[in-house]
Amino acid sequence: MSDHGSGGSGSQAPPLFLHDKVQVFSVKGNYMTLTVKPKAVDLAEWIAHQVVEQFRVLTKFVDVVQGADPGKPAMCNPISCPSMSAGSHTYTWLDNSRQPTRLAAPRYIELVEKWIASKIMDPKLFPIEAVGSPATAAATYASGGVNTPGASSPIGLPATSLHASLSALSGRDWIGKGNGFPEHFFSDCRNIYKQMLRVFAHLYWAHFEWPFYHYDLEASLNSCFMLFVLVGTELDLLTVRDLEPMQSLLDRWIALDRFPSECKYLALVAAGAAAAGAPTALPKLVVLPPASMSTSTPMASSMVPAPALVSSVSGPASASSVSASSAVLAPSAPPSSSSPPAPGMG
Repeated sequence: MSDHGSGGSGSQAPPLFLHDKVQVFSVKGNYMTLTVKPKAVDLAEWIAHQVVEQFRVLTKFVDVVQGADPGKPAMCNPISCPSMSAGSHTYTWLDNSRQPTRLAAPRYIELVEKWIASKIMDPKLFPIEAVGSPATAAATYASGGVNTPGASSPIGLPATSLHASLSALSGRDWIGKGNGFPEHFFSDCRNIYKQMLRVFAHLYWAHFEWPFYHYDLEASLNSCFMLFVLVGTELDLLTVRDLEPMQSLLDRWIALDRFPSECKYLALVAAGAAAAGAPTALPKLVVLPPASMSTSTPMASSMVPAPALVSSVSGPASASSVSASSAVLAPSAPPSSSSPPAPGMG
């Protein structure tokens, strides 16, 4: 999969989402209270919660661009969005032969949602039974115990090598090991987060004006994306390089002092800038006149009503599972072998 930009956009006017007038947010206060892991919560549990919650919110924004009047195409359709792009970046999908395939944005997003939903609904990746519960207690102790069915004595383990390292003898450690999360849990969550970033980037670059700006949803979109970035960088699910498609917007927010001063993202940007000898913020952009924006509606007059995007609403994802009945995930089954198997991770 192409995880990098393809081609250049040339000399163009700044996109609408960079204008000072739309740098508005619906959430007041410090975002870090929603980002930093509570002391009593296990790190893997917090990552799982945040991944599910960010996916739930993202699907609400996708609903807006996929909605349409009867007989009318959705705003994000194969004609308006023939590729999954974000500015100069174009993303491809790996087909069953592991070959990069360019898909129209709505098809790419549909597959991403199915793929993420299948991950979240997998109890082996996102366990819903606590370690030590009746369902898992028997597997907790490798040598058996008093609760092991049919065991009157401990079960012997194979001999260990005297030449093995202490780390090998004690076993590998990973995030969530003590709570039943698999060894690949964190890497899978990083891949999920990267895919969600690509969807956010497409929504900004291709659909910010229609529908978000003209539906007065720019404050909700900005607030949710700000939290998405803070969570991703705080939990090491995103790197500054991953955020390259949205770097121009994030630089605007840095210049306008929108980020919490204590957030990890600012520290990462400062460290990268110091290494490159570059400033951490861009100068303010000149606001384009209103005439540069489209005044025609790409849909019929009875446009899709905007959902409540910031308040807590029911969605396809809950704390431990994804509802297969949600329209955004239809059909509910995970991608079959005939579908492109998974998004490529460059």
